[in-house]
Amino acid sequence: MKPVIDYSIYLVTDTVYFKDDSIYNKLEAALSAGVTLLQYRDKSAETRILYERALKVKALCDKYRVPLIINDRADIAFAVQAAGVHLGQGDLPPLIARRMLGSDAAMFNAILGPCDYMDVMAPDWKSAQMNIVMKDKEVNVLQLIVRGLENL
Repeated sequence: MKPVIDYSIYLVTDTVYFKDDSIYNKLEAALSAGVTLLQYRDKSAETRILYERALKVKALCDKYRVPLIINDRADIAFAVQAAGVHLGQGDLPPLIARRMLGSDAAMFNAILGPCDYMDVMAPDWKSAQMNIVMKDKEVNVLQLIVRGLENL
C-alpha cells in the first residue's frame, strides 16, 4: 500500500551548501521543527559516499517518521529503503526506477522542458526547477527554512 505523504512542509536539501557534517544537525533541527517530507540532494558524491550519507539521513528521517526522497538516484533510494525518488530528464528512465522501487514508492519529476515520459510515469508530484537569488547571491535554502520554522 502506497504511504500517505504530507507535502505541507517539503524540504529539499543540497549538500553544496555544507562542507562538513553540519548538514545532519541542520536536518535534525528541521525535522524536529516539523518538516513533513525531506528530499536529499547530493550531486557531487561518489556512489559509496552518497549511500553512506543517505543512510544517515534516512536514520534521521526514521527517527521523526518523515518520508525520505532521494534525488536522481533510484539505486540509492532502493538501497536505503527511501520512500521514493525524484528524477530529472537525465536520470534513470522512470519505468526502470518504478520497477526497482515498486508500485508503492513515491515518484517525483522535475519539469525542465518537454518530457516524453510524463504520462507514462504518472509521477506523484511534479516540480518546476527554480533558483532562489536574493541580492545577487545564492540563498542557503535549508538554513532559511530552519530559521523560519524556529520562529513559528
